[in-house]
This record gives sequence, C-alpha cells and structure tokens, in this order.
Amino acid sequence: SHPSLAGSYLAALVITATISGQTTVGSNDSVSLPAALKLELQQAADATVFNETSHLSYPWESGSGSGTSMGMARNTPSTGLDASSWAVQWTDPVVRNLSSGSTTIIDLHVEVPQNAAPGAYGLRLYAASTFGNFSVSTVLVIDVNGTHLFESSFTSEQAWLPGGSGNLTMTLTDVGTDGVSPSIAPGSISTVGACLVDSITSVDGASESTWSIGLDILSQSHVGDSCTISLDVHESESDATYPLAHTIVVNESLSLVVQVDSALTQGPVQLPSGAVTLQTHLLTNNGTEDLNVSFSAPTMPEISFTSDTVHVPRGMTRPVHVEFDSVQSLSLHSEWFVPVFSTDRLGTSITIDNAGNSNASVNVEYPYWTDISASAINGTLVSLDPGESTTLSFEVQNLGTVANMVDFMTSTPPPGVTITPMIDAFSVAPGSTHALHVLFEADVDSSSIDTSLDFDFQHQDAADSTDDATGDTSATDRLSVSLIVNSRGKPLIASGVSEIPVVADLWTTVELTLANGGNAQGVFEVSITQSPNGLQTELSQSIVTLGVGESTEIELRVKGSALGTIVVAAASSTGPEYSSSASFEAISGSLAATLTVTPSSLVMDDEVESLSAIVFNPTDRALDYRLEVTSDLECALQNTALNVPAASSLEVVIYCSAPADAIAGVHDVLVDVRPVDLPTEVTSATSQITLPEAFGANGALLLDLVLLNDGGLIVQNGESLTMLLKVENVGNTNRSGILILTGDAINNGLLKTWNVVPIGSSIPAYNLAPGESVTMELALVSDGLSQGTYEVVLTASENGGAGEVSLAPLALFIEDEPVPPSGIALPFGAEMDNMTSIFVLMGGYVLAMLLLQILRTSRRRSAEKVAAAEASADARIEAMNAEHESAPSVEEDPLEEGEVRPGDDGAASCPFCNTRSKLPEGKTPPFRFRCPSCTEIVRVVE
Repeated sequence: SHPSLAGSYLAALVITATISGQTTVGSNDSVSLPAALKLELQQAADATVFNETSHLSYPWESGSGSGTSMGMARNTPSTGLDASSWAVQWTDPVVRNLSSGSTTIIDLHVEVPQNAAPGAYGLRLYAASTFGNFSVSTVLVIDVNGTHLFESSFTSEQAWLPGGSGNLTMTLTDVGTDGVSPSIAPGSISTVGACLVDSITSVDGASESTWSIGLDILSQSHVGDSCTISLDVHESESDATYPLAHTIVVNESLSLVVQVDSALTQGPVQLPSGAVTLQTHLLTNNGTEDLNVSFSAPTMPEISFTSDTVHVPRGMTRPVHVEFDSVQSLSLHSEWFVPVFSTDRLGTSITIDNAGNSNASVNVEYPYWTDISASAINGTLVSLDPGESTTLSFEVQNLGTVANMVDFMTSTPPPGVTITPMIDAFSVAPGSTHALHVLFEADVDSSSIDTSLDFDFQHQDAADSTDDATGDTSATDRLSVSLIVNSRGKPLIASGVSEIPVVADLWTTVELTLANGGNAQGVFEVSITQSPNGLQTELSQSIVTLGVGESTEIELRVKGSALGTIVVAAASSTGPEYSSSASFEAISGSLAATLTVTPSSLVMDDEVESLSAIVFNPTDRALDYRLEVTSDLECALQNTALNVPAASSLEVVIYCSAPADAIAGVHDVLVDVRPVDLPTEVTSATSQITLPEAFGANGALLLDLVLLNDGGLIVQNGESLTMLLKVENVGNTNRSGILILTGDAINNGLLKTWNVVPIGSSIPAYNLAPGESVTMELALVSDGLSQGTYEVVLTASENGGAGEVSLAPLALFIEDEPVPPSGIALPFGAEMDNMTSIFVLMGGYVLAMLLLQILRTSRRRSAEKVAAAEASADARIEAMNAEHESAPSVEEDPLEEGEVRPGDDGAASCPFCNTRSKLPEGKTPPFRFRCPSCTEIVRVVE
C-alpha cells in the first residue's frame, strides 16, 4: 500500500485509465478524500496516461485496429503524439461579467493533426481569475478515429512489342492511420486496346500488397498503339471499393532477315569477263514497320552492280535481284568484296544468314589467265673492282589471275666472277610482285672483264580464252645485263686500333697495314690528310709499290697534347684513281699504370695478412714504376720498384700486421704506383682490412677493474669510508661506460659520492682508448643504517649493453656507535662545552674538600654519638646483606657469536683467536673493534 491515501488513490486512477482507456475525471467512489483533492488527482491521472505517455502502447489501443491482408505492413503514424502538433483555441478566451452562481458556455476549437494515430487524446483545460486569486482545470478526452487509405503504382521493365508478352506489377502502399486490407474484386479486371490479360498472381513476402499481371500484346498492333488495364480494389477495413486503371504503349521493332543467294554459299561467284550475272536474295521483315531495303557494294575496277530498292511490308518476305556486269579485261582476277544491305529506318537490326551483321563477304572469281613482267630495279650495268661485290635487284610482277611459279636462270659468267641469286625459284601470287636480289662477286685476282650476260625468268603460261591460243604452257622473259671488271691496283689501308693516346714529350707509335687489293701492280702514296693543330705526326713510308695481293706495315708516330681526329690515306698514283683511309682519335694519353689490389677487403684472422697489388702497363713500351703503401697498420711491400713490359702486368705482395695499439675496426691500406719517367701521374688503389675486436677467455671483455684501496671496509658513525678504484682498457677497441655500486644498503641509508681523478667529476663514467685507464674515488657515508655487515658489488657496465665487469662482493661493516657529547646542557637553555665543564667540576671538588676539612676540625663529636652511629651503620649493613642473600640471583644474557664482555682490567679475549687484547679506552659498550691478531671484527657488550 502507498504511504499516503492520496498517493494510493492516484495510483489506482492511473491503473484504471491505463487498462480501460476511459477518463477518470468525475468518477464516483467511496474514498474519503476532499472532493477538490479527488478532482485534482483525477485530472493528474488522465494527463499522465493520455497526454504525457503517448509513446507507450496501452492494452485498450491494441484492439482498435483491424488486421491486414496480402502480408501488407501497417503504417505507423507518428503525428499527434506531440502536443505541439495539435491546434486548440478558445473562441473567446476571456469571460467577462460572470456573476456569482451563474453559468456560461464558451466554444472550444480543436484541430486534430493530419495522419494522427487513432486513439484517445487528453487535453487539460484551465480557467483562471484575472485577479490571480484562483484557477480550475479539467481534462477533455478526444477519441481520434483511424483512416484506411492506400496509394497505387504500376511498374514494368518490359519493352511492349507486337506479339510479345510481359508482366505488369501493381503495388498498393498503406498511407492511412489504421491499416488497410486490399484485394482485387473478382471479375473486375479488363483490357481495352492492343493487349489481353494472361494471368494475375499475388507476390508473397512483399512489404506492400503486390500483384503481377501477365499481358499479351496483339501481333497486329503497331508502334504507338495503347492498351488500358482496368480493375477494382476492395478495401475490407473500410468496406470500400476503388476503381484503378493503367495504360501501356506498344513500342517499335525494326528487324530484317536476309537470306543470300545459295550460289554464294557453295563457292566463289564466277563472273566471266564481259558477261552479266544475276543473283537473288530473300528479305524477311520481322519488325513492326514496313521497310525499304537497298543493296550497295564497294567500287571494284571494271565491275558494275545494279539493284532496285525493295519494299518489304511487316511480316512479309520479298526477293531482291542484283546484277554483276564485268567488262572484258586482262587485269581482272579473283578477289573478295563486301556487299551491304540497308533500310530506310534508322536502327533496323539486319541479320544475314543467321549472323547479326548487315554485311556479307562474297568471293568473286573470273576465268584465269597467266602472265608476268620482269624489270631491273637499279639498272642493268654492273661495274666491279677486283675483290669487290655488289647486288643487282629485279622485280617480277604477276599479271595473271592465278599464282605463277618462276625459275631464274643466267648464262655462264666469265672466270673470276661469281653470280649468286638469293633464290632460284619462287611463286608470285596474282597481282603481287616479288623482288629478286642477285649477288655479283669479282675475285681479287680477276682480270679486266667487259661482257654481257642473259638473265631468264621462266614461268607457266596456261592456254585459255584470253591467251594467244598457242598451246604453249611456259614462257620466258629475258633481260640482258652488262658486266665490267676494272683493271687497277687497289690500296687498302687499315689498323687494329681506333684511338691513339698522346703524351706531350713522348712519341706514341701505331702500326698500319697497307695492302694491294687490285688485279694489277700499284704504286700507292701514303699521307696524313687530317691532324689536330699542335700535334706532331710522322709516317715511316710515304710511297709504296705493291704487287697483286702484297702488303706492308707502315708506322704512324704521334707526339703532343692536342686532341682530335687523325686521318691517314693511301691513293693509287698510277691507273684508275682509287683511295683508302684509316682514321684515329687522338686522346689524352698517360703513362699511369692500372692498379688493382686484391682482395678488396678481408678480416685479419692471422698475425700477418698478405695482399696482392697487380700493376698493368697500358702503354706500348716497357716502363719503370715505383710503389708506395700507406696504412695505420704495419704494411710492407715485397718490391718497391718494378719494370713492367708493354701491355703486361706484374704482381707485388703486400704484408700487413697489426701493431699493439691498433684499434679494432676497418683499416685502409692505400697503394700508390707512379711511372719513374712521369712521377706526377699517380694511380691509387685501396683495400680494407678489418681488425676484429679482441676478447678474453669465454668472450670476456678486456677491461680491468681494480680496487686499489678498500679503506678498511668499516663505515663508522659520523665518518666516511673512501675507496680507490682503477678502470683500465686492456683491449683493442674503445670502451665507454659507467661504474655502478649495488647492494641492499645502497638505497636504504648508505650514501655514496664519486670523484673521477683528476677531472673531479661526480659521475663515475669512463671513455677509454686501448691502453688508457682512469682512477676514481668512492666515498661512503652511513645515513641511519643499522649496525651490521652489508654486501656491496662494484661493476663496470659498458654503454649500450655491450657487457660488464664486476669485482667480488665486498663485506662492508656499518658501525652504529653513539657520538660522544660535545658539552653539557644547563637549565634554562644554557650550554657549556666539555673543557669548561671539566674546569667547573674541578673547582667544585676543591671547594667541597675545603668545606669538609673545616667541618672536621670545627666539629666535635661525642663518643656516644659516634658509637651509636657505628652501631646503626652495622645494623644497616647486616640488613642489606640479609636482603641480598634472600634476593634471587640475576643471570647475565648469553653471548652471541662474535661478542665478548670486557674484564675488570679493561681487556677482553677474542672469540676467534683467543688473543686477549686491551679494549679502547673511553668507549662504553656496546661497540665494535678489530682484533689486532686475526683482524676479525668483535662486538663488545655489557
């Protein structure tokens, strides 16, 4: 139950309105609450259910709508759920001069939002005094009815053609507020125009109501014809029937099928020369429109085509006649042509013999004949020098209608001359040409020749109606060729080099070969026809006489620094003019050797490694060379002076070893070689030797860490312990790192201070070349550490994690002995140092002794008082002895290992070596001391 009656009453009202969907304002009940409060609670409950929770679905809302049909999804309206979409307006919002106890009626205009969801909507109405002293309100509930509306659409992807069929899709979409259940009224579908209904089926699973209507287009329809489909849709929710209609339009189809003359499919079309040939083709119009079909073909020489335009109605077949007229000509032969069929309607689909193409390839053949034509391309005169060759070319053309085989023959050439055709027999296609190349070669010792030769081209010549009717099956075309071999001495000059390296003060020699390649003795003049300015040139011979086939060597010598082209020419001084030349490029020469050092790199695994220096002399004469080697390793040459023959090479061995201070890594070995005659021309080559890093046993770093002084290994309270260490690089590579002190006490009260000697750095870092060392001081101070032994380790750690070297663990003893006071503290904050306090105490002692002496001399004691005092003292002594005997004895604590107690004489026996030693004076146990015999640390306790 609710803590208050009003709360329980409000909850009951909300539940009632939620279940029933009815307003609770004005309901009668027996709840004992004031009427004004009950009315206010009833209005609040209605406002909560009907106005403020419209986004919820209540039980009374679920049964207000009807079911759907054809799987149609119900439209869910969203309008009306928001109070801002309602229009509520009083006709006159102000009531004037309303007297007490009177009643008046005010008109209220309420506009329900379009497409509002069906159901009950609550409106709270307020009336308030203009004086602001009171207000009243009530709830008006409006029950909004639902609508059953839909929209229709027709879609199709078909191209509606005469005689075709397809599907028309009708879709109904719910646009109401309370759902629709549509169905097609039986017997209501009909068509008017160029189509008939074939079927109608519903489409399952669609979000809307969808039907597929099958249609057949009448074959006699034309483009632009229409068909209207009509039907009635009955909506059962509202029990209303709606007539629907849709119109489709017949599209255009242009299609032509050509069946070519059967003669074309059986082989080539025979077109006798000078005759007329007729062909018939069938044209079928499968489209929707009448067509005018025409025939065309490409222009062919000496052939004409004749064909009329044919009208082909739709659905009909008509023939087309084509005439071929060929004139009598010897140039006609078999060939292909492509006739073209076309229509007067753009976009017509033309199919020829079941192939989607408006063209048809036709082979036209004429009765064949044979004929060829032979001609010289580059003339019929061949002029040769002894030892020369040349080529004469001929063109053979087939003038007939069939391929022709041609055989080439020549008359016997004179001695010393060879005639070789590239091919003896070949075939030439109709209308084609063939090039024949014939090689003429004159021997170097051939004599003078002046004659003519016959070249025959024999071919087939079949008899036909166009031939000369002689019956001869072969024919020969003949050409006459003039052949001349000249009589002369022929100079031929050449060299095996094309470049001459020149040096300013040295002669460079090149050999040339001069030969007589003619068929008679010749006298030849040799000269330098071109040379750069400033370059000195010399020839060993200028006039040379050579018989047939003889040769000689001529030297060309060059000196200077000018660069350019040098041309040496040899010309005949008698007989027909003939010359030959050889050219050279003068390039910058050098006596510098070519140097190669092998291997180019190696790792020094042995104490001594060897390299090979190969010196090549590129010049044409022997030269002396001097060698030098430079390296930070210890390297020596097997020979420092060489005599290298021309165009040859020699090897020199280089021995290298590593000195003691050599650093690991790559070391260059530089070798220089220079000619003795021109020492400024230096050639250098480098090889690299890698000196591996040295390690100790088991790969240990060659880094020594030495503890020069441990400082006693005892850190006393208030004092510091100083150690002295040394780091030395005993390897062959640079070492850098830092010293690290580790142990349990390092971060718990043991303070350390480093001092790198002599730079005074507080960072214990080192950077050492091979053989270098550094000394460091380590000062340790205890800051609150408990007394005891602590283990510490000193480590030299390399940068980059390259490794580390550590000393054996050190046992460090921390002594926690209290520091003796420096003075005494007096009341009221006064202090006195030790020396002053001692003087004060001594003065007080002297004063006390003087006072006691005065009392003894001035006081007289009676014998009775003395005796009584002595008796009283004896009694007290006896009582103290009795108390001491009756009290239990106090046991001393047992000694732990390494502990001793001092004797009355201020000495103690060492528990390790039993040596009795005098303890330090002025120290109060507990404290520690080192045994002078065994050097062990002993703890002294009370």
